[in-house]
Amino acid sequence: MTLVATPVVSAAHELLKKPLIVGASVSAGYGTLGPGDRLALRYTTKENIVNIATPGSAGRAQAENLTPDLVKDRSIILAMDFLFWDSVYPDTKPSVQALDRLIRLAGARKIPLIVGDIPSLLGPRQASRTALNKEIRERCVAKKNCFVLKLDDLHRKVMQDRYLEVKGKRLTFRDLLPDGLHLADAAGEFLADQIYQLPPFR
Repeated sequence: MTLVATPVVSAAHELLKKPLIVGASVSAGYGTLGPGDRLALRYTTKENIVNIATPGSAGRAQAENLTPDLVKDRSIILAMDFLFWDSVYPDTKPSVQALDRLIRLAGARKIPLIVGDIPSLLGPRQASRTALNKEIRERCVAKKNCFVLKLDDLHRKVMQDRYLEVKGKRLTFRDLLPDGLHLADAAGEFLADQIYQLPPFR
C-alpha cells in the first residue's frame, strides 16, 4: 500500500488565495511591485489577485468603489497605504468613514483586514496624520479582525537609526525610498515580510 503525503496548507495559503489590495501608489506598484502583491504571489497566482489601488488617491475618494460585490470572494484585504493621502486634508471625517466602510466589508465577509498607519513622509503637508493614526489604532483592532501594519513606527526607527537592516545589509532611507515616497525592491520585500508577521498569518 502506497501512502500519499497530504500537502500542508498554511494559514498564508488560505488567506492569500484571493486577496483584495486597495490603497495608493505603493500598493498599486508604482516603481516596483507593491508589498501586497509580492506577499500574495508567494502563495497564489496573479490571476487570483484583485488590485484596485490608485496612485495619488485618498481613501475617501475610493470609498464608493468598495462594495460587497468587490469582496464577495476575497480571502483578505490588504490596505497598507489606503489613508496615506487622506492625511493632507484638514478634515478627517470622510477618511474615517472610508476606513469604517472597509472594516464593515471585511467583517461581513469574515476576512482579515490589514491597514497601514501613516508615516510622516510629507512633513507639514500631512495636517491630519496624527489624528488619522489615532483613528486607525482605535478602529482597526483584533476583535474586528483588523490589524495595523505599523509603518509610522518603522519610519521613525529608520530616521532615528539612519538605516534599516534587511537581510544583513544596512539600507538608508534613500535606499528604501529613493524618491522619498515610493519603495525600492528591497523595501517592498521587507514590507511583504512585515505583513506576514502580523497575527492573521501566525
